[in-house]
Formats: sequence, C-alpha cells, structure tokens
Amino acid sequence: MRSISPAALTAALLILPVAGVANDDEVMENMTVTASRTPIPIAHAGASVTILGREDVAASGATTLVELLRDVPGLAVSQQGPLGALAQVRVRGAEANHVLVMVDGVEVNDLAQGSEYNFAHLNLAAVERVEVLRGPQSALWGSDALAGVVHVTTVGSDPGARGSIGVAVGTNGTGQGGARYASGGFAAYADWFETDGTNVSRQGTEDDGYENLTIGASYMGRIADGARLSVNLRHVGSENEYDGFDFVTTALPADAAHVTEREALHVSARLEVEGRVQHRFSLSRSDTDNVNKSGGVPSISRGTRDQLQYQLGFGNAVHALAVVAELEREDYDQRGFDAGFGNPNRDLDVDARSFGFEYRFSAGAVNTSLSARHDDNSDFDDAVSWRGGIAFEVRDGLTVFGSVGEAVKNPSFVERFGFFDTFIGNPDLEPERSESMELGARLTGDRYSIELALFDAELGNEINGFVFDPGTGGTTAANVSGTSERRGFEARVVAELAPTLSVHASVTVLDAEQPGAPGTTTEVRRPERSGSAGLRWKQSDWTVALTANFVGEQHDDFFPPAPPFRERVTLDNFVVFRAHARWQVNDALALTADATNLLDEDYEEVFGFRAPGRVVRAGIRFSF
Repeated sequence: MRSISPAALTAALLILPVAGVANDDEVMENMTVTASRTPIPIAHAGASVTILGREDVAASGATTLVELLRDVPGLAVSQQGPLGALAQVRVRGAEANHVLVMVDGVEVNDLAQGSEYNFAHLNLAAVERVEVLRGPQSALWGSDALAGVVHVTTVGSDPGARGSIGVAVGTNGTGQGGARYASGGFAAYADWFETDGTNVSRQGTEDDGYENLTIGASYMGRIADGARLSVNLRHVGSENEYDGFDFVTTALPADAAHVTEREALHVSARLEVEGRVQHRFSLSRSDTDNVNKSGGVPSISRGTRDQLQYQLGFGNAVHALAVVAELEREDYDQRGFDAGFGNPNRDLDVDARSFGFEYRFSAGAVNTSLSARHDDNSDFDDAVSWRGGIAFEVRDGLTVFGSVGEAVKNPSFVERFGFFDTFIGNPDLEPERSESMELGARLTGDRYSIELALFDAELGNEINGFVFDPGTGGTTAANVSGTSERRGFEARVVAELAPTLSVHASVTVLDAEQPGAPGTTTEVRRPERSGSAGLRWKQSDWTVALTANFVGEQHDDFFPPAPPFRERVTLDNFVVFRAHARWQVNDALALTADATNLLDEDYEEVFGFRAPGRVVRAGIRFSF
C-alpha cells in the first residue's frame, strides 16, 4: 500500500484550530451539547441521549467509532468487511444519510458520498467524548439530522499541561501510533493506524489493507472581556483496498487490486460574546476528496460545504430564546470515464439560507422546548421543520420525557445527478419528510442510571435509489409513494455493582418497513433485535473490560446476474466480544491489551462481505 506521509503533521500544527467542549468530566457527565442550541442538563432534554465519556472510550477496546457505536441503543451498524471498509450507522430504522455527524461542532457528512458519513475513518485515539442524540433534529441542526445526531469531541483544552505518546502492534500486520498535547487552551494530536487487513470475499485469499493518518489541533481562549475565540482544524488521510465483483457467475465480491484514497479537511472558527444578550459567530468548511482506483481512469468525487452562522441568545433561568441565521453553500465535483450512461464529469452546487429559533421554558419540575427552522434552497423545494419536547421530573431522580416533530432530508447530489456507472439520477427529487414522536423515562441514582424510550416515525417521499429506468436500461432514484414506518423500543442501563465493578447493557427492538408490492417489506440492514452488555472491573492500577454485542437476524438485498436480478436474503444473527485490559504501571507508563471479535466469530453485516476475524493488539503509552 502507498504510505501516507506524516509530513502534513508539521504544517497542520502551525494552524490554530476549534476547541470542542471543555473536558470537565464532572460537569459534562450530566450535560448535553447536542439536544439544544445551548448546553443543558440531560434531565432537561425531551429526547433520548447517550453520552460515552473519556473512560468509556478508553475501556471499550474499540479502534474506530463504528465499533464503539455498537454499544448505543437505537443504532444499527453495518460494515462492508474489514477496518477501513464502508461503515454505515442507521438510527431508529432510518437511512444511513439521515444522521448528522459533527466533530468538535463541525459537520463532517461527506457530500461526495451521498451526504453520509463513513464511520470507518474516525479513529478513537484522540476522542474524549461521544454524544448520541436520537430522534428528529432538523429543527435544530438542519437537513442531515432527520433521525439523529452523533457529536464527537476530541482532545480539548486543559488548565494544566498534559501530553502522551503511545504505540501498539497486533495481528494482521496491525500497527498504531499517536501523540497528543494540551495546555492553556491549546491542544494538538496526531494518530496513525495501519493494518494488512483480512480477506473480504467468500472466495480467494487476498487481504484488504487500510491506512489512516489523522491530525488535529484546537485553541480556545478569551481575546477580550466577555469574548471568547475558538479555532479548530482536523485532517484525515486514509487509503483502503477493496474487492471488485464477479458479475458473471456469483455477483459477489471477488479478489481485485482496487484502492480508495481519501482526504478530508475540516476547519472552523467561532467567536462568542457574552452578556445579557449572547452573540455567536461561526464559520466552517468541510472538504472531502475521494479517489477510486479500479483500473483505467480513476473516478474522483469531491464535496465542499461552507457554512456561515450567527446565533443570538437571551433570557433567564425560566425563559431562554436562541435565534439562528445560516448561509450554506455545497459544491460537488465528479470526474471519471464516460461509459455512455451520461457524462460523469460534473460541477454542481446548491445554496441555502436558513432561519430558525429555539425557545426553552424551565420552571420547577417542568422543562419544555419548541424549535423550528425554515430552509430556503436554491435547487429544490424549501422546507420547514419543527420539534417540541418536554421533560417532567416526577420525583428526585425520575424524569419522564417526550417529543414530537417533523424533520426533512434534502436529496443528495448523487441521487439527483447520478454517478459513474448505470445510475442515472433524478434532478426532480423532492426532500424526504419524517413525522415522529417518542415517549421515555430516565431513572438515576447514586450508583445507576436507566433510560427507556418508545418511538414511532413515518417517512414520506422516501427516496428509492434502485428504480429501473426503461429508457436507459440503468437505475435511477425516485420518491416512493406511501410512507415507511419505523417504530420500536430501546433501553440502556448503567450500574455500579461494587466500588470496583460496573456493568452496562442496552437493547433495541425495531420494526422498520417500507412500501412494497404488494403490501410492505422489511427494511434492509436493520435487525429487529439487537443489544450489548459489558462489565468493567477497576481496582488500583488495573482496568479490565469485556463487551458483547448481539445482532439478530436482518435482511439484505442481493443482485444476482440472472433474473429476477434482485433478491431479498437473510443474514444470520451473531454475537461478537471485545476485551480491554490496562495496567497503569506508574504515573507515566501504561500498558494495554485489546481484542476485537475475541471468539473469532464468522459473520456478515452486508451480504457477501466477510467481517474480520479475531484481532489482538498490545500497546504502551507514556504520559507527561
């Protein structure tokens, strides 16, 4: 594989970047920065929120965010084989491009990949906190947040200086190294990961490798009385090998020397002015570049999102109002070989002007919120989204909550204008719309927390990207008549059984159906039953953790080379274990051992793509 040069690190660290949320564990443990336009206690949120803190991330035994999210209720995870392969997350039965992903407050969904985020490329080495907000959030965060938000906070500012350097090695030619430093509002990190990978296809012996180099830096500081400046930079460079398809006999993956190279740059700056009236000015850019090399002319897709945002806030302990104005421009470029299905060389853009507000009322045991947003789009129908929520404290430690709202998802560039092959695209697509509601409860005590939720959503104007076009003989996208139904139940429990032993468990029951002929059909890659369970033992200088993830039977689509050309298949259920151990030798030295797929389970999350077997790593970290 081509080696990713670390030279970019030196140049990148010369640029000042956004600080995320301050890493005060004691305070942030009970605060959400995603369920509102301003930070609020989780108890005041009218929606389901799961927060995984610094110790949760460290003890997970996971390498990437996609592995960690398997522990969160309401999420269905599917990855096309080994590390680096496309990894999708579906929230409460919605589509993979219905979840907004933010890193340190910057939207990172990839315009060049259908407005999805590929969770495979977010390594956990520099991650300090992950917040998952479920339910419709377009009224707060825009089109991509139709089903929820995943917000990641990396190494942030720290009152005192701290830093670390670590390396790890493992099976399958795995190597990992990283460094981080934070002091006086400034933070920087660099992480490198490489593996020879495993064989994806059911036939052949070729392993598909992966490399990733991630660098970032942030600064947060006061520039005047009542004024605070935050700047952020994050760059991810990755390369993964992938297989082709045997279109003649099996229509399944087959060994091939294909490679995808990806560069992503996310930068932002934010100025906050405090006082009786708060002002927040922010500017951000998210830029991705994907190059697929599968022989002949490479196919290239690039996406850039520029956002300029102003937020005005005022109020008191009872009433609070935030008003948001936003300008956004999205640019999409595509380059490739013209195979006769339409010119793949395109330069496209969309502009949007948005205006929204959030009103919060808090008095005694009652906390309510109402938010709305209007998006004025240059290329397709304007959209209005809204959401109302309530959280009522029944007694000390017990809160019931609920919400209702309508969210939107704009069609992607690929859905509207096609891709390199036989997918033609449909420029007349309308935005998807989701009406949903949820009802839940939170119960917290000194040594435990429990969250339960029932949810129900109806998706209208759903975009089907596999509609046969008789005029061209290829496929296109179209809005489907009728509604797709998604309903279910989710629960998460965290408890301290003893001063040295804690456990966590989650479960999701999901019924996700889409219009079919005749009647309805179950949505693909959304198991009806899933869950996780884990325990963590921590005593003196030792930490040991074990996690089990269960995924029930789920359906997928298979496209054989002969009629009927599309079949519904069933993927078997499976259980996968992860393990983590850490020995803190002294204040400066720690030794770690991690294992994923501990029992070497053989399974597939996408039909025909074999998941990796057991991977074991050992590492050492020096702190200063």
